[in-house]
Amino acid sequence: MEMTILQSLLDKLPKEYVDCVVNNLQDISILQDNSLSLEVDLMNLFDWNDSREGYEFWDQVFQYLLGKNDLPELPIEIKYEPSMIIVADRNLYMMNTGATGLNISYELGWKEFHKAPTEVKEKILGWLN
Repeated sequence: MEMTILQSLLDKLPKEYVDCVVNNLQDISILQDNSLSLEVDLMNLFDWNDSREGYEFWDQVFQYLLGKNDLPELPIEIKYEPSMIIVADRNLYMMNTGATGLNISYELGWKEFHKAPTEVKEKILGWLN
């Protein structure tokens, strides 16, 4: 009996892992194709290096499908409010800049900060508040 890739995924992986696969696809209609074998399908659905979870994660999932190890822990997903500011380790990080998903970091040298024009200081202090 032929199964679709989606049916095969749901048959062999917990739903949360299937969600991770789906979130990495360029075109989800591929999930309706007939499954050759889940191992072959997983290797060809998307580039593991460019995935949100990374190559090591998907290699461990692949090894699980081969019966060689347990499933890896799911990565923790952090959702930042638009333009959230974090200051840590002498850097200022603006996360999800303008709700674009881009993250920007600025090195904060406090000596340079004190030498900066008042307008720049006010902007930085405004971000920090």
